[in-house]
Amino acid sequence: MDDGWENRRRRVRDSNDWVRFRLPAQGAVRAVEIDTAYLKGNAAGWIALHGRDGESGDWFEILPRTRLQPDTVHRFVLDTEAVVTHVRLDAFPDGGVARMRLYGSPTKAGTAELTRRYEESVA
Repeated sequence: MDDGWENRRRRVRDSNDWVRFRLPAQGAVRAVEIDTAYLKGNAAGWIALHGRDGESGDWFEILPRTRLQPDTVHRFVLDTEAVVTHVRLDAFPDGGVARMRLYGSPTKAGTAELTRRYEESVA
């Protein structure tokens, strides 16, 4: 996220807003950073992070529903790496997130895909 994301206020029970990201290529995520900088009264109360590998298929949990503090950088090292092409950030029940950063590296298949697309672009 660049300048952050703040969703609309939501007071509907058992609902939340979310945002989905597509990575440039398949990657192995090892750590996550959720930053609520400058969001003092309107930061998301909780977040959860899910991922999936490919355009279709089931979403799986990367980071369970986790409590956030306002105006704070939250860092999470994953117990096992998550191989994903898509990531979904859920905010409960509403609020803002200044930045989300994923730390990891492309997989072998991801690197091959990036190389192929680069070679096609310069050919």
